[in-house]
Amino acid sequence: MKLSLLSVCPAIALLTACGGSGSQVGASFADMSDQLESDAALIEDLGGTPKSSAIANGSGTYSGVAGYILTIDGDESRLTSNMEMTVAFSGNNVSGEMTNFVTEDEDVVGGSLSLSNGSIDSSGSEVLISADMGGNLTGPEGEDVSVDGAVLAGYGGANAQYIGVLMGGDFDVDDAEGSFEGVGILAR
Repeated sequence: MKLSLLSVCPAIALLTACGGSGSQVGASFADMSDQLESDAALIEDLGGTPKSSAIANGSGTYSGVAGYILTIDGDESRLTSNMEMTVAFSGNNVSGEMTNFVTEDEDVVGGSLSLSNGSIDSSGSEVLISADMGGNLTGPEGEDVSVDGAVLAGYGGANAQYIGVLMGGDFDVDDAEGSFEGVGILAR
């Protein structure tokens, strides 16, 4: 599978329908959507990271913003969050967390999602990062939300200074089931 940071850029437009790095805790949906668009524009001309550079420079902690499209019974809604991912080539380890969720109506969603079972695959022509994602959230009206998904990510920039993240999976809200897709742009 060919994944680059540029694969993430077109998806940003779909997620930021209503709407720089380093999103603030407590930022609004509009602010985080604007940041995703700004970051996408910034990295669009950077291109992918050479495999040797990703291996030499790719370990570290990356942070930024993620956006999600949630679908239940054909109805879509949008959500943003802060996202952090730590990549360690030495231990083939990937961990991270998504926090500070905000709906497109500017409602706060409580809780966090974690990355687990992460791995780094450098066997192909590029370096791919993958992990499971999951956890429990509390909706704006107290709904219990259980999330189960996965992430696939790749490096961008000559020195692996960015990571583009694609996400997808399922969620349960009380008695309803839905699916989600998401993207994130993270920087060191």
